[in-house]
Parts: sequence; C-alpha cells; structure tokens
Amino acid sequence: MLNQCIKNHLPNFIAGDDAVFECQLGSEAHVTWLKDNKALDDRLADRVTKSVSEDHSYKLEISHLMERDSGIYTALAKTAEGSSTCTAQLLVRESEYIFPTSIWDSILAGKQSGNPLSLPSWISLSPCVK
Repeated sequence: MLNQCIKNHLPNFIAGDDAVFECQLGSEAHVTWLKDNKALDDRLADRVTKSVSEDHSYKLEISHLMERDSGIYTALAKTAEGSSTCTAQLLVRESEYIFPTSIWDSILAGKQSGNPLSLPSWISLSPCVK
C-alpha cells in the first residue's frame, strides 16, 4: 500500500522552522497522522496543514516548530484491503545562537535611523525548510 515511506527533508530542525512529512501511496486511502502513537494534539491544530495530491501523496506540514513538537510522527493508511504505517522522527532544538540585547538594539537602531538593516558578519540566517 505504501509506495514510499515518510520523507522528512532534514533530520533536525531549529525552533521556528517548518517541517514537511510526506508519504506516497499506491491508491486512495484514509490517512491519519499520529505523534508518539497518539492523535495529533490540539495545540498543533493552528500550525498543521494536511493535504493529499492527485498522485496519492499525503503531506503533513507543521509550521513554526517548537521544541515540544519533537517526537515520532506516523502516517497510518487504511483501505478496504488493510492498513499500513510508516514513521519518522522529528527533532526540534532551540536556536543555536542567543544574542545579547545590546547587539539587537544596535542593529535595530541603525534600521530605525533609515539605514539598511545590516547584520554582523558572524550572524547567518537560513531559510525555513519546506
């Protein structure tokens, strides 16, 4: 039934990133997404999008990840012929960098004075993962 197990594009995420889980099925099915073998928590409801495409690709997207989102995610697919599961682990950690308030104050002061926003060279910004 499952043509392809869950794809999670990166194994580790930083809080604030977005994560996408995807499983490819051979036919239409009823797919239930679980976290740690339980129905998805209502706390995730406003940050979760579930979708299915015409080629039977089922996706679970979680936006603005938090550390508490870490866990084992399972796609449970059911059809008249039976059921199948596939799992993937999500690890979310807090940002690697903690900046002193004085650094942000000086960055924002430059922006407020009409200057372009410029970050110190040692700060690296990465796009969210989709």
